[in-house]
Amino acid sequence: MSEELVLKVLKVLTVLYANRELKDDGLNNLIIGVRAGLLPLDRVSKSAGARMGKRKQLDDSNTYVYFARCIGFDAVKIGVAEKPQSRLKQSQVHNPFELELAATVERRRRESACALEKYLHNQYDEYCIRGEWFKTCVLDAVLRESEHDQEPGEPIRIKYEVFRLRMLKQPYMM
Repeated sequence: MSEELVLKVLKVLTVLYANRELKDDGLNNLIIGVRAGLLPLDRVSKSAGARMGKRKQLDDSNTYVYFARCIGFDAVKIGVAEKPQSRLKQSQVHNPFELELAATVERRRRESACALEKYLHNQYDEYCIRGEWFKTCVLDAVLRESEHDQEPGEPIRIKYEVFRLRMLKQPYMM
């Protein structure tokens, strides 16, 4: 194995892991496979490179921070998706309770949406139920503190500006 190939693979895997496209167990399985000689490093490099190419395409389109409300329960999910409605349908498959897309914040770049999601998770950590699920008072607080509008039958569209100012004041949360 060349040192250059190892460094390339490590760089790609680090980015995938940071973007939460590669979970801890997936990373561990890759490491075990490579160490045992069951998974050639050049194959890992090609596969990871293809995923990075896909990520670059996704980065060029708008991405949303979304708030999905669990109807009948005090829970709202704060997540990131290029297509929030599709993501909601995926989440619905694994959730026995009905979900609705309550609100979105549109961003032009995925990195910006991910930074906002992280900010919101940190800001409202005390209301976290588990993972990306929070008490619904978080959505109420976000709506009270921000400008937003809504078309009939559509999720609320929250304007980003209020978050940008807060995030600049608290850069350590990024």
